[in-house]
Amino acid sequence: MIKYVFSVEGMMCCNCEKHAVESVKKVISAKSVVASHVQKTVEITAKKAIDKDAVKQAIEDRGYTVTGVTEEEIVKKGLFK
Repeated sequence: MIKYVFSVEGMMCCNCEKHAVESVKKVISAKSVVASHVQKTVEITAKKAIDKDAVKQAIEDRGYTVTGVTEEEIVKKGLFK
């Protein structure tokens, strides 16, 4: 699993979060997409690599500004690997 965190400027409320999530879900398939106007992020968890440029464009098409993106592999922790 891979976690992507897009830094997004311009989201002001819960409706902005909803619009950002809807836009992302239209361009990629992901396990989860969560937006936060408080943290100014859109967090995506996916089983495989995503098209970051397509996600950025989808968010910016809604009128928001993507200022950066981080990516990290999620390592499962538990009894069985």
